[in-house]
Amino acid sequence: MNRFLFSTLLLFLFCTCDISSKESTTTKNRHKTKRSEFNYPEYFDAFRDSLSNRKDLIEVASLSYTDNDGNAQQVKGFVDKSFAIVKLIHEQSFINGKIIKTSFYYNGIEKNFSQQEISVLKENKSYFSEKISCYNSKNKVIYSGARFSNDAIKLSSNKFKKVDFIIQDDVKAKEIINQKGDFQTNFQGFMEMLDR
Repeated sequence: MNRFLFSTLLLFLFCTCDISSKESTTTKNRHKTKRSEFNYPEYFDAFRDSLSNRKDLIEVASLSYTDNDGNAQQVKGFVDKSFAIVKLIHEQSFINGKIIKTSFYYNGIEKNFSQQEISVLKENKSYFSEKISCYNSKNKVIYSGARFSNDAIKLSSNKFKKVDFIIQDDVKAKEIINQKGDFQTNFQGFMEMLDR
């Protein structure tokens, strides 16, 4: 009798632990699903729209740089009243018909989002793509999405599909807007000459 009770008790404990383990696994999976279902493209759109509605932003622009082959690039920036960068737009146009526009969005000094729009314009075929990435406070990508189309108008109606992480580096854009590195000029401005 004691053996029977002991065996029944062990069987009961084993079944209870197994059910508890399955519930724990299900709960963990539920949490993972909820975290991955966060809609970064909608968050990006809302963040971008909030910037476009700001009236306090000041637009600044770099010089336009053209290489020996005729490819050109320029950076536009938007800063707040304390001259903190809120948005940078690095535009590159190539003689082969390719245009790359990479935008960087900042929240304070941290990069929040990057967006790269690529247009390839050919006589018989055009191609358009848009890629976005969301960054955490350590400048690590936590989401990347992309959409593609042969029609520029239809591109914005396509949904973003999650892709492998895409890191868009803003170093070159910052060098261009600040005239540093390869983009440092030897030009001495007219007002600087008058001050001497």
